Amino acid sequence: MKKLDRAFALTGAVFVVTFVAVFVWVGSTPDSHDSAAKVVSFFAKHHHKLNNAGFAMLIPAGLLALFTGAMRQRLRRTDGGSIAATTAAVAGGTIASAGLMVFGTTQIAVSDASGHASATTMQTLNVLANNSFAPFIGGFGVLLVATGIATLQTRALPRAIGYLAVPLGVLVFTPVGWFAFLAGGLLMGVTSVIMAVRPPQPVAPTRIVTPESEPMAVPS
Repeated sequence: MKKLDRAFALTGAVFVVTFVAVFVWVGSTPDSHDSAAKVVSFFAKHHHKLNNAGFAMLIPAGLLALFTGAMRQRLRRTDGGSIAATTAAVAGGTIASAGLMVFGTTQIAVSDASGHASATTMQTLNVLANNSFAPFIGGFGVLLVATGIATLQTRALPRAIGYLAVPLGVLVFTPVGWFAFLAGGLLMGVTSVIMAVRPPQPVAPTRIVTPESEPMAVPS
């Protein structure tokens, strides 16, 4: 495995670390049901930090896109996998990465509006920012399910990862989705390290059998 391939594989683990770091840095923000006065007061005190955090969110988003590319390469290098599952994994990772960028953008927007927009506008922007997480969560769920299916079809990763990824990806779309997402993030970090330290199994060469002894049918 080339050093560059290992670096790309490790972007998954770095994504998890940076994602958690940004959210710990941001801390708790106003709920969607909080009053306009509370929203205005909060962002007046913390708009600089939240603005910077919104830009910082682009870092894990970019890392997720890089890891998606590494995952595609890993799945396509092994034999017996489904092209559809691999393509779906790439689509899910791309949607999740873009969704995280959108989430960061909404944080920037609401922090920039602080001190310039009305209380009602601030409250609306806060609700939008709190609910702009959906594309990221949905894309992440697709990434988990598709990667799990492809893993079970190939020798790209330990089968245990596939058995865990598929149900976690499905649970992301349920009321317990947040907990499934956290578990899926941990699984992604482990998968990333495995990809970096274990080279992929080589693709088995295609064997073409030509039955020379079988007579050819000659049209009458």
